[in-house]
Amino acid sequence: MTSALENMKSMRDINDYCVANSIDTLAQGMIELAPPLKLRQLAGEVALKETAHCYRARAGEPDFINAVVKVLEREGVPGNLEGAVLATHGVTGGIVAALLHFKKVLGRVPKVVLMEPFYTYHLQQILAVTGVQPLYVEGLEGDHKGVKFNPNFAGLEAAMEEGDVILICTPQNPTGKVWDEAEVKRVTELVKVHKKKLIVDECYADMVFGGRKHVSPIQFGLDEDVVVCRGFSKTLGAQSWRVGYAVSHKATVASMMAVMDPIYICTPLLQHAVADFLNFHYDQHTSHITELNQLLADNWATLSAAFVARFPTWTPIAPQGTMYGNFIHTFPSDLDATKAALEAGVGICPGSMFTRQGITPTANTNTVRIHCGVSREKAERIAKKLREGI
Repeated sequence: MTSALENMKSMRDINDYCVANSIDTLAQGMIELAPPLKLRQLAGEVALKETAHCYRARAGEPDFINAVVKVLEREGVPGNLEGAVLATHGVTGGIVAALLHFKKVLGRVPKVVLMEPFYTYHLQQILAVTGVQPLYVEGLEGDHKGVKFNPNFAGLEAAMEEGDVILICTPQNPTGKVWDEAEVKRVTELVKVHKKKLIVDECYADMVFGGRKHVSPIQFGLDEDVVVCRGFSKTLGAQSWRVGYAVSHKATVASMMAVMDPIYICTPLLQHAVADFLNFHYDQHTSHITELNQLLADNWATLSAAFVARFPTWTPIAPQGTMYGNFIHTFPSDLDATKAALEAGVGICPGSMFTRQGITPTANTNTVRIHCGVSREKAERIAKKLREGI
């Protein structure tokens, strides 16, 4: 088991291992709650149209762009949003397009600053576009001793001396941290003062708990050097649809479209279904998000209690947002903690996976991560399994 785990680089690798070995997994963050029925019906109607096989507009179909603009206006994003929205091949497509755009603007390979802990695929996206390791900034300890989940602004500002582009995620995968208004304003101001570029992954923008509010840089106005990327993979459970969007100044959006086009060709057909759902069934959109967030909160309560029952020395760190929760463990390494969970019949992620350390026998952040986007029945089944192993 140890050698197999050491060769894994992402949560999907652990998920595949669990599937191959018939182990319940909380490693890969995939929402198991089905998309709303009306959205699925709209997808079927779109697929039956005679034009379903045709390429879509490179920047996104007008109905989709207009639907997103309405969402942004409801959110209070100021200014003229004409030309400020780009349909993308999921959030990944937006991030890759932004990296390529900034590479073109700079006229050289950009040096990207990446805060730890980070989403593993952000690292892969950076390497795919630049071919060089990012400049890592270690997080700061917060309320939980030894857990470095808070943004390190001193480290970030120091990295800006050499770095060109900052890539952050809020609400954050893997920590569940939601950057507050002061933190978002601070990073935005630092980027402006130091004349740098900023990419923000906001895939979990609607997954915020405990009365908190998601804050985005675009709520302070559009900037050519700031790109926000969002999607519907999590909130609507449409992971395989690959429908997302990026928001920035219209000049940046036009440039991103040009560099994205040869790679992704167009955002998939199902952007029309999402557009119709947002335009004509927005009440179902909001009610689905409410239902999903309640499911995530309930599953975290069920699973965190069961993990602590199975591993009494573990301390749960309740998420502020996203679909993830973390634990402080007491094993010699994150890999040892992950192995213990696998032996208990559950796949989880070692915290070191989300840092430059990666998965090694000795790497230790004292944390492990689970995802809670499973069905209520699956969460209860896993909880029962964990308790029965006591």
